Amino acid sequence: MQCSFSEAAGRSCERGRRKPPSYKLVINDKASIHAFSLDGPHGYAKDFTTVPFTGTKTFTLKLVAGKYKYYCPPHEPTMFGRFTVTS
Repeated sequence: MQCSFSEAAGRSCERGRRKPPSYKLVINDKASIHAFSLDGPHGYAKDFTTVPFTGTKTFTLKLVAGKYKYYCPPHEPTMFGRFTVTS
């Protein structure tokens, strides 16, 4: 499984921006045993794919400042990562 985050629409990250920038999330899952979920601040929790999905999905997200964890729910102890969004 591969995933990538990038700013949607080529926007710059300006300090003091009132609205959070949009990010593009691309999930490319080639195995039916994996899924992709994201947890974040203020109770944010989203399952973007579930088992047995395979293929590519693209999402546009507005991420607020805080710490996030992405993971494969069936394999969470070994397939996870973390990142921080700052304002």
